[in-house]
Amino acid sequence: MTRYAAFLRGVNVGGVNLKMAAVAQALEAAGFGDVKTILASGNVLLDSRAGVAAVRRTAEQALRDEFGYDAWVLAYDLDTLAEISAAYPFEREVDGHHS
Repeated sequence: MTRYAAFLRGVNVGGVNLKMAAVAQALEAAGFGDVKTILASGNVLLDSRAGVAAVRRTAEQALRDEFGYDAWVLAYDLDTLAEISAAYPFEREVDGHHS
C-alpha cells in the first residue's frame, strides 16, 4: 500500500465549492484507504495499491461523478513529494512571501 498526496486543483475557489467531508467520502467510495483531507484546501492524503496515474484517474472520475465538475487532480507518492520539497531552490519562510 502506498501513501499519496492528492492535490485537487481549483477546489473552493472560482465557484467549485466542496465540503471536504464529502470529498473524503467520495474518495473512500472509489476504493482509497485512510483518506484525510487538509482543511478546505483540496489537499488530500490517501492510500492505494494502484500506481500514481491510476490514482489520479480514479480520483478525477470519482469527483466528476460525485460533484459534477471537471476535476483535475495532481497525485504524488510521499517519497516523490519529499524529493520535490527537498529540491525547492528558494529560501523558505521569507516574511511577506508565500514559499
